[in-house]
Amino acid sequence: MTINEIKEAALAFKANNTQELSDKMRELKDNNLSFIGCIVFVQYNQRLSLLEARKKTLELDTWTVDEKAEYIASYNLMMSEFQDNEDED
Repeated sequence: MTINEIKEAALAFKANNTQELSDKMRELKDNNLSFIGCIVFVQYNQRLSLLEARKKTLELDTWTVDEKAEYIASYNLMMSEFQDNEDED
């Protein structure tokens, strides 16, 4: 799916509760949508900021404990690299 297709699908999907959103995430994940793509879907579907969408996406029961830990570690590494670059400037 392209980013525009993800956004269109997110705006068309109506989640009546968190479980329905989790089920949709599982479907998208099973169809090989990346974690970032899932965040974009949640962001547009729930009309959240990127930070809020990332947090909500991780809270869904779509991910295993190991997957969550991997995503959090990657995020923390990325943020520390951004901070290091800002400190150098």
